[in-house]
Amino acid sequence: MTSTPLDTTRALVEALRDPDAYPHEATQVEVLETHISFILLAGHHAYKILKPVDLGFLDFSTLARRREDCERALLLNRRFNPRLYREVVPITGTPDHPRIGGREAVLEYALHMERFDPACTLDRRIERQPPPRPAWDDFARRLGEIHAELPRAPECSRFGSPELVRRHMLDNFEAVLSRLPALEDRIGALERATRECLDASENDLDLRWRGGWIRECHGDLHLANLLQEPGRPIELFDCLEFSDTLRIIDTLSDVAFLLMDLDLHGRGDLHHRVLSQYLEAANDYMGLTLLRPYQAYRAMVRAKVAAIELEQARARDAAEEERRARQALESHLLLAEHYLDERTQTPLLLLMHGVTGSGKSRLALDLVEALGAVRLRSDVERKRLLGLAPEDDTRQAGRNAYTPAMHRATYRRLLALAFGILDAGYPVIVDATFLRREYRLPFLQLAQRLGLPVRILHLTAPEAVLRERVVQRARAGSDPSEAGLEVLAHQMEAIEPLTEAERALAIGIDTTRPLDVEALAQELDAAHVTQRIPDVSQK
Repeated sequence: MTSTPLDTTRALVEALRDPDAYPHEATQVEVLETHISFILLAGHHAYKILKPVDLGFLDFSTLARRREDCERALLLNRRFNPRLYREVVPITGTPDHPRIGGREAVLEYALHMERFDPACTLDRRIERQPPPRPAWDDFARRLGEIHAELPRAPECSRFGSPELVRRHMLDNFEAVLSRLPALEDRIGALERATRECLDASENDLDLRWRGGWIRECHGDLHLANLLQEPGRPIELFDCLEFSDTLRIIDTLSDVAFLLMDLDLHGRGDLHHRVLSQYLEAANDYMGLTLLRPYQAYRAMVRAKVAAIELEQARARDAAEEERRARQALESHLLLAEHYLDERTQTPLLLLMHGVTGSGKSRLALDLVEALGAVRLRSDVERKRLLGLAPEDDTRQAGRNAYTPAMHRATYRRLLALAFGILDAGYPVIVDATFLRREYRLPFLQLAQRLGLPVRILHLTAPEAVLRERVVQRARAGSDPSEAGLEVLAHQMEAIEPLTEAERALAIGIDTTRPLDVEALAQELDAAHVTQRIPDVSQK
């Protein structure tokens, strides 16, 4: 039987199991395999060797191309994780006795990395030991900040253009169908739904492309490419380096990969939390109409990968690998069908109401998970209007964030953002004090105009508790809110009680008592109160 280039590489990898092939201590060498690479784990080091394959969307068929890709991977991944990525090294010696490094004729190239425990990747941890929520919050915020700083697509380039997005989405169907023709009906239905979605989203895609949201992204941002080692934050690695057109994309498409993978593992709660925290950090609320199509696209990318792995497993007669690939294919096809289903939940507008320290932000974030909502925070948007970051101190910047003019400007911004999010089909939680009726009324009128349910959560706590919370928050220094005891005292004097019409929409919550968030979410989720809302324009 004639050997193929892949057989030759596989034999080389087997020979590299010898610890003597390495210039450092390696008592045992482990080998991991993906559809495009082998990863050798040797001591405290890892070496990634690319397979000599041409899959259409990537071409590693020559040694020169594999070397070039390793060098690009080193350069690009250092943007996201300089700690892990070391150098590109040659593999020399003979096919039977290769070694890492050396000056002899080169057999292959490898990307040299810092080794980490594969059990720390989040695809393995997500079900048995997921990172705590603060770690997810920190990662989502850092990802939003990273995306905001990444280089934009070159001017006049077609990266991220509507026609290129269309081509990439539709190419996935052909890639699956060419390997699994028995799925013709199912893949055909998914392709038709995608075409309809793309036709409806043409203007939104064009706005993203022209609006500067096409950046040099990670491109392969799923759980297997995230890790958290003991004592460290969640980290990114292994960006998609082999194709500029698949990497220089809409930032929302990048994060959609992670959100899809969280759904795949049954963690919709984390999906919603990460999304809301990311959007806030990235200041990117206006692309949400494209999120579901992007998630469907990402599900089909992984379906394509599963189809390739299925094909490779069949060629090796590897029954267990074939079973896993078939299972992955089915799971991702189901997700794609779900995202392209036109039936979506009715958006809800939820207004938090209460003075500073009453617990609005904490409850709002809990409800983000339970309702699948997006949170808007007045403390963040107020600073954004002043040209400041959430962690910046307005006093040190010489700005007064609590003037009547700033209050009005902040509520106008919150209203505009809420409209866009509701219009995209997502529930919105507006985390603000809403102490004055003039601030509440435009939001209630917006819900009436859109025919959407709206509720007010009226949060209270004893004054002594409020004061203690405000002092502790200031001492911690980790919250965007700068409202101190003086602001609290002013708010308690200035608060305007809810009108009769508003009280019909309100749910009172004493935040010093235990609260069943899931029960509250079910009550809110079932609310279809627009038909019962009195005329909110009347006092």
